[in-house]
Amino acid sequence: IINEIVPQDKGRLNNPYGIFVDFDGSYLIADTDNARVVHLDKFGNYIEEFRQPDSPLYDTTYQFKPIKVSLDSQGQLYVLNNDDFHGFIKLNAYNEFLGYIASSKVTPGIWDAILERFASNLQQQLIGGRMPPVHTNIYMMPDNTFYATTARTGNEQIKHFTSVGNNIYPKGSFGDVVPDYVTSYFGGTTSENIRFVDICVNDFGIVTALDGASGRIFQYDQDGAMLAVF
Repeated sequence: IINEIVPQDKGRLNNPYGIFVDFDGSYLIADTDNARVVHLDKFGNYIEEFRQPDSPLYDTTYQFKPIKVSLDSQGQLYVLNNDDFHGFIKLNAYNEFLGYIASSKVTPGIWDAILERFASNLQQQLIGGRMPPVHTNIYMMPDNTFYATTARTGNEQIKHFTSVGNNIYPKGSFGDVVPDYVTSYFGGTTSENIRFVDICVNDFGIVTALDGASGRIFQYDQDGAMLAVF
């Protein structure tokens, strides 16, 4: 252990799920069960906090429960809300809502089209009630583009978004392309349930993603080709 910080008083945490460390050593923490993002200095002293924004454009259907947070070079916060398909919540330094970015959508397939044509009203309601994919983590780049991992989807589990929210990473399916029977035997999951939960990118553009379902780490290049898995 190099260092340990135990925030007190207004900085006290309650089941935090994510952290971002700024260049000056200060911390932005997704303090999930306190429904806030809290800003601490490098010693763990409370500086400020960011709560659910007061804006008519913010969807209050989804309680503000941050699970991941990042910061771009302009000081704008990107907050990932728990199980919220709107994408990332953008806030400025004054806790003002700047909008959603990189929202997720249900991608209909051929079976959806067939069911929509021939299904009963109840079946169509169930189809329409499917939850879209949700992001699970974020990695901010120096040029304010950012990578994200996405769950509940069979493709595009890894995305690279521009600063306006357009995905520029190659389309495709990432993770195990065939079931891993060894993983299955020991109680793991197969490709249908792959769930990337974290991501980082090095200076050479190598993308490293962690699959929380199988416990494997996958590495890809900028063309989406898999380089290694371990």
